[in-house]
Amino acid sequence: MDKILRDIKAIIKLSKKILLELKIGNIKKARKHLEEIIAFDIDELTRLQKENGDRRVIDECLVVLKEAKRALKETKSFQNIEEARQLVEHIEKIEKWEFANIRLRAHHIPKIAGYEVDPSIFELSDKKYLAQMKEIMKKVETHPDDFYSEELFLNMREIFRRLRDNPDLKFEFVTGSDSVCALCNHRKECTDLNHEYHKIANGYDIEVSKSHPEFKKGKFYSTKLVLELYRAKGWLK
Repeated sequence: MDKILRDIKAIIKLSKKILLELKIGNIKKARKHLEEIIAFDIDELTRLQKENGDRRVIDECLVVLKEAKRALKETKSFQNIEEARQLVEHIEKIEKWEFANIRLRAHHIPKIAGYEVDPSIFELSDKKYLAQMKEIMKKVETHPDDFYSEELFLNMREIFRRLRDNPDLKFEFVTGSDSVCALCNHRKECTDLNHEYHKIANGYDIEVSKSHPEFKKGKFYSTKLVLELYRAKGWLK
């Protein structure tokens, strides 16, 4: 069996053990996410892996895994439960794979330049950063304040932190769902060609692509190259 699927199976097994440990406490959030992991259909994930590769499996599971990791680490009993630490380690292995294979769609590429101009968000605590993003979302008329999850914002910051800290690190240019989208709780709607969310996100991509003809689907680009291109176009000093 593929390594990613073996990790998922180990995560499911550990989740069942941890759930028994947590039954004694009122830790609703952690229990909820563990129950979601236990509900993973390994046969369906195996089918997805065979037809679409590891990427599709990770996209299917990543939101739940990251939420479970965060909830477990926030519980007071985390350090006292060996299985919980093992579970977090397995999830971090999958995260490591995800961060080593970053994908960006057209309308997320300008963020590279945005964070180059103002890198202050990388210095904020998670709490202050999430509060800042919440205030920003209040000004977005097309989406409600809670449209995006906290996990998406934290994941997005980590992706662009890695790209900024490693200018030669390359990302794959894709059309459709990318590494930022992977943690969006509306990802399935956005990948449905007939759904309004897909049409909105795809519309953003089309608009940005008009001014970014250099980027080709399936090709790899670095932060360094993006910034050089933006400076050549006069978009960045």
